[in-house]
Amino acid sequence: MPLITRAKSGSAGVVRPGSRGRAVYVADSGAPRHLSGKFFLTADGASLRRRAFDTMAKVANVRGLKNYIQEIRNCSTKEQEKERVDKELGKVRKKYTSDKAMSDYDKRKYMWKLLYTHMLGYEVDFGHKQAMDLIASSGYAEKQVGYVACSIFLNEQDEFLRLVINSVRNDLISRNETFQCLAFDFVSNVGGAEFSQLLTADVIAVLGNGATRPAVRKKAALCLLRLLRKSPPDADLLPPEVWGVRLATLLEDRDLGVSLGLTTLLLGVVSRSYAGFEPCVPRVVAILERCRAREVPQDYTYYGLASPWLQTKCLRVLQYFPPPADPALLQSLTALLKKILSGSESIKNVNKNNAVHAIVFEALSLALGLGDADLLALGAALLARFLSVREPNLRYLALVSLTRLAAVPVVAEALRRHARAVRDCLRDPDV
Repeated sequence: MPLITRAKSGSAGVVRPGSRGRAVYVADSGAPRHLSGKFFLTADGASLRRRAFDTMAKVANVRGLKNYIQEIRNCSTKEQEKERVDKELGKVRKKYTSDKAMSDYDKRKYMWKLLYTHMLGYEVDFGHKQAMDLIASSGYAEKQVGYVACSIFLNEQDEFLRLVINSVRNDLISRNETFQCLAFDFVSNVGGAEFSQLLTADVIAVLGNGATRPAVRKKAALCLLRLLRKSPPDADLLPPEVWGVRLATLLEDRDLGVSLGLTTLLLGVVSRSYAGFEPCVPRVVAILERCRAREVPQDYTYYGLASPWLQTKCLRVLQYFPPPADPALLQSLTALLKKILSGSESIKNVNKNNAVHAIVFEALSLALGLGDADLLALGAALLARFLSVREPNLRYLALVSLTRLAAVPVVAEALRRHARAVRDCLRDPDV
């Protein structure tokens, strides 16, 4: 059963959940101190579950929720737990149907209890309207639980979402950056076609506002990508004659969080069509050069590598474009790829190895598109070395890349020397 865990404090960039988890936003780093943090659904475990719900209770800062969690823990059988849950659901339902007005504290308390009950695996088929009402509140704590509840209880096809669009838009265009972050995260998770039609202009306005904090603009870029993906294929959401130069200008931002968000957005755009976005190529190469030179803050360094996620995104973006027509730019890009392909050595640390190999294989794919004979020969030698490693996943990826290289006449003959190593890999039942 899915559980909640807390990300490490002070972490920068994208914090990734476990391989079996699903990310769920609970609080924003720009929130008041006692409410800040990000949470993720991860694999189950009894001790992890206890710590997770303890943290949830602290973030909610609601005594009633803490008591409810403790009472659930004290249940010795599943039947006792179900009886306690049914009793609580009946109590909350009665409160919601009562004509008596509730305090903001009670509104938060009952919504957190519904969320906790839902995460225990019990069906919660009411409280959706109350969650949407909380989004329209003026206080952060109420908005927070409202956005979380709507993100979990609703999906993009739910008709209830239409009722909350105006409240979300008010937060997007407000001067409160904390509210903006809540709204961006919500739209990025559940926004559909109707959100794309009504909110794109507001998201673009925030993204282009240089006075806005980098953390907010990063979220705006990722939110815009969600809206782009939910728009019809023929919708001219980001016309290239305007956005080709505009995105290139935005990519000059020195904040790596913004750069990662914009590069991810650019990747989504050019995966449809790269035409008109050629002005972005020099900026992407410049970001890649900066990463390779390690001119990045310590927060964006992963096992000695400068933002490997940003490097792989840059290399993947460049694969959609033809080789640069500018000789100087092509020379710079070729030199970068040579450094990547010649400076990758396997080490004992698995995490660093994975990051290095992710960059290497994206660089190989880009080198294939450039068609430089020296780069391809360097890549072929590197892949041949990968064929002898013990890690089956790495050997599999090497075989896939060698298959693509074999179609290039310049290196096809050189690959024959590694035919025996390839045959040995084919005998491996895993590969």
